[in-house]
Amino acid sequence: MDLESISIKHTNDLEQSVTTILKTMRLAKLQEHPIYEALQEFEQELGKARQSRFDDTDKEFQGY
Repeated sequence: MDLESISIKHTNDLEQSVTTILKTMRLAKLQEHPIYEALQEFEQELGKARQSRFDDTDKEFQGY
């Protein structure tokens, strides 16, 4: 999935939304649902995209 073409605002909004959905699923004890794992992977991809963009704009803290 190409997350580089999505704006920073949309990336942040997506990451927050997915995090909220995952939290709600945990509270409802739906961790075994097939979509749960897919959402976890998507959350990780969004986090990596955010970190990559930060590293690209601030070379001093690359990989922090």
